[in-house]
Amino acid sequence: MRIRTRGNVLTDPKRIGKRLRFACLAAILAIAIAFFLLVDAQLSFSGRPSVDMLILLAVTNLAVYVWIRLASGWQPRTHAKIILCLIVLQTILFATVQMEGIRGNGRPVFSWRWAPLPADDYVEPASAEQTVAEVASQADAVWPQFRGTNRDGKSFETVANWKTSAPTLMWKQPIGSGWSSFVVVGSWCFTQEQRSSQECLVCYEIETGKQVWCNSSVERFSEITGGEGPRATPAYDNGFLYALGATGILKCVDARDGVTKWETDILIDHDAQNCYFGMCASPLIANEKVIVSPGGENSSLVAYDKNDGNVIWKSGSADASYSSPVRMTIAETDQILIFNGDGLYAHETETGKVLWQVDWISNEEEKNNVCQPIQLSDSDIFISSGYGMGCARFRIENTDGQLSAEVVWKNKNLKSKFSSAILHKDHIYGLDLGIMTCVDAETGKRQWKEGRYAHGQFIQAGNFFIVQSEKGYLAQVAVDPTAFRETGRLKALKHRTWTHPTLADGVLLIRNDREMAAIRLK
Repeated sequence: MRIRTRGNVLTDPKRIGKRLRFACLAAILAIAIAFFLLVDAQLSFSGRPSVDMLILLAVTNLAVYVWIRLASGWQPRTHAKIILCLIVLQTILFATVQMEGIRGNGRPVFSWRWAPLPADDYVEPASAEQTVAEVASQADAVWPQFRGTNRDGKSFETVANWKTSAPTLMWKQPIGSGWSSFVVVGSWCFTQEQRSSQECLVCYEIETGKQVWCNSSVERFSEITGGEGPRATPAYDNGFLYALGATGILKCVDARDGVTKWETDILIDHDAQNCYFGMCASPLIANEKVIVSPGGENSSLVAYDKNDGNVIWKSGSADASYSSPVRMTIAETDQILIFNGDGLYAHETETGKVLWQVDWISNEEEKNNVCQPIQLSDSDIFISSGYGMGCARFRIENTDGQLSAEVVWKNKNLKSKFSSAILHKDHIYGLDLGIMTCVDAETGKRQWKEGRYAHGQFIQAGNFFIVQSEKGYLAQVAVDPTAFRETGRLKALKHRTWTHPTLADGVLLIRNDREMAAIRLK
């Protein structure tokens, strides 16, 4: 009797083909999972999403080709047909899908090529019956600048719990591209937007959303991440608006009728280069000065005379970044802080002299510091950023008139890559790469981390935070250091939303690069 033996596992063609088929299919599945993680999460190979996409596409095509040729079990004629079909399908895909932009986590936003882009969605707003905003005094400025009266993201108003008293939509309408938030003075709100080739500073009636006036300049800034349009929020002071466009045009405009009093180009004035994402730092009014941050040699911070636009002082040589200047009294010294590309710098308000600095570079190539510095006490400052940097508390020491910064604590418990944090009593709240987080200000210890809002923005009103998520919806979160509690959610805007909400007289004003809305809070 003959005994038949099975072929050697290592040389049996059938077994090799079966295992190779399984390996290729597993590889394709793994690549598919990696693709979705790349789009929706924080997975990255090269640090650049566009490069990551090309790497995955190339590896996917290679894996599919190897599987077809060596492990599919199909006839050679079928190989050519299948490969040709895949080429045709990919060609159709590239012809019908476009990359519309980039989300806050650096991941691409895809849309059909026939879907409207922000500029396509724009419709000229209805005009108000009056063409003059009756701005009477500084007391009318309910929300006069970026992130409110004190640039700390806090409203003086209180709001009801949305579970028992739901917000109501007043109106919603198209708006030009851009990421400028709103300033509110009396019954009017002001923002910047892009309308075709025109960069516009616009006044709207809050009650109706109708346009009162539009001040336009032939300027246009655009880049793939944030799209086109101005980024900075105007500042209001005693009847005038001070607005900085994305290309560096700083102008003073009469808030009543939109007539330009003076304007200048801060980049040309100081031989500075624009930031990759454009000029984003919102102007700061300090006494008779309007403070901006062109960046570069001897011009990291510049003070213009708010009345005529002449330069009063300029100082520092750090690169500009995307945080806005803020005025504070620290260690009994009046100073202006700016979170530059090279770190946190403090300038004397009257002369611009650099008083102290903290080296803090997030992302060597782009130098992305965004989060506004927070004053924790008479001498302590908090800063935070993404790109693996985290957060820190510094104490400013005054030794015989010389100021210096010493680290109190530093960790990675809050990485505010795209937004600013808010201090309430002895706790700091922020979005840690899109997740709501509470940190003890004294110790730096994380209290909780929960609630995914992607790279949105938020403000505080009484006992609640109002969170504008990157996906467009609004959420209400209780101000509570012991636990995360979301107390309400509201569908608000569509598409990617990065702009800070504004709250004035019970009306929440929100926008993105396509639409704006007014929501009444009770």
